Amino acid sequence: MENLDKLYSVMSEELEIYKSMASNAAEKRRYLIENNIPKISEFTAKEEQLISLAREKETEKNRILGEIFGNGGSVKNVTEILKIAPPQYKKLFEDCRVHINRVIAKIKDENNKNSMIINQCLQFIDFNLQFLSGDNYSNSIYSGKAKKHASRLSLLDRKF
Repeated sequence: MENLDKLYSVMSEELEIYKSMASNAAEKRRYLIENNIPKISEFTAKEEQLISLAREKETEKNRILGEIFGNGGSVKNVTEILKIAPPQYKKLFEDCRVHINRVIAKIKDENNKNSMIINQCLQFIDFNLQFLSGDNYSNSIYSGKAKKHASRLSLLDRKF
């Protein structure tokens, strides 16, 4: 029973870490949109700390599971606990497991949204660099073969 209490405590702490990661990712999106580099760096550093804490909790959870099942190398998962836990623990573990899975799905969704914003920004930067440098200008559908060599000048090399 003591190990089950420890396991539940670790899982609860793990859930709180994941909740912090989800809110951090949502807040980070605002700064990505604003292009606030110092805040993005701050949130990325916080994210790295939370990931490190989550790893520690995962390691501790696996150690406790190993103690419960007495299987030194083969670590069972929380679903296996539900099969052997007394009734008063089953609901606790099931609720915690469900909440953790929901929060992890939310983290994944937030990270996907942030990733799309970053990719759009990179595409915008790439487009502007190609436009200003003239690298992609010759691929325009309006340029003819006769203008092929002249179109290699960049926008910055032209007179207006």
